[in-house]
Amino acid sequence: MQMREWPKLFRKYQLSSVFESAYSKINDEVIAIPKDLFERESDDYLAASVASKLVISKINLLEEEKFAEEPKDVRVDVSNDFMRGTGPNAFIDGIELVYVLPFAGSSFLLESQASTYTASPTPRAFIRGNELRFPYEVPERDINAIKKMFDADLPRIKNELEWVNRDVETYNRQLEARVRSRVTQRRTELERTKSDLSSLGIPIRGNRIPNGSSQSTNTQHLPKEDPKQPKAEEQKEYAVALSFAGEDRSYIEDVAKGLKDAGIAVFYDAFEQGTLWGVDLTEHLGNIYARKARYVILFASKHYVSKAWPKFEKQHALSRYLTGLHGTILPVKFDDTEIPGLPTTVGFLDLRVITQQRLIELIIQKAGV
Repeated sequence: MQMREWPKLFRKYQLSSVFESAYSKINDEVIAIPKDLFERESDDYLAASVASKLVISKINLLEEEKFAEEPKDVRVDVSNDFMRGTGPNAFIDGIELVYVLPFAGSSFLLESQASTYTASPTPRAFIRGNELRFPYEVPERDINAIKKMFDADLPRIKNELEWVNRDVETYNRQLEARVRSRVTQRRTELERTKSDLSSLGIPIRGNRIPNGSSQSTNTQHLPKEDPKQPKAEEQKEYAVALSFAGEDRSYIEDVAKGLKDAGIAVFYDAFEQGTLWGVDLTEHLGNIYARKARYVILFASKHYVSKAWPKFEKQHALSRYLTGLHGTILPVKFDDTEIPGLPTTVGFLDLRVITQQRLIELIIQKAGV
């Protein structure tokens, strides 16, 4: 296999077209929001929730995980090597060595051209799942020549990726505002429809009851509960408890301070040093994440899933599902890390599309202040 036969990277799609395709999904996502959520949630929350579904993950090359496969004996075409003087259709013994470079992120970005790009020859590699594969062939088993080729290709790929990821950051930053505009418009549409229906002067039934059937309970005149106000037996010591990895502390500390300044009763370990001194942490923290906080906010990241204390906190938070406390675990994502054990149906917010201040505001809204 010759290098000129490898697929080109970063030129199959225009990244701007990829973004427009993603933006075109906003309308369908907003239309799909249940109408009752517009009664219960703010436009800010609805916009952040939809935008979190449409985030695009930047490419992160995992250089520390790169490896080479066992080399294979091949016949190498050297007909274009005039130094060898072998003539047309000439082959000599050689080897093929495949470098494998794992990556994280949206793989289609490796095929997309950014708004800024170079006119130099395009980097080449095969994309297989979450791996870039570089199959180099050289005559006479010259391993050092292969290493030099890979060392030359890698900076070119990094250079293109820098431009691609920069465009992705811009897309993600603008996403929430675009979604919020459509959410606001949708709310106006629903309110206008509701007003128009009321002008008909006849009752409107959402779900018709077949003839001969009856409802076991008539809930029409029952008082509605305010979902933001806990029942008396649900009063908690904390409005929210923050669960995070130590590597993400600088971000979480600013969130905790913002909540505290807003009058939210927040459990953040640095605020509780006196309380935590000398107590059995497994029992004390277990009670907080399982019972004593009204909401638990899980800050998911690659660090979160690998650390002992976040796992402990998560396990106690998930125990809430056993007691029917659904909707009290609020996941927030730094990246694409999945939280083991958390149902995939639980909504999340993505910090790549909302600002820290927006997150604080949404938590305050959820806590009912």
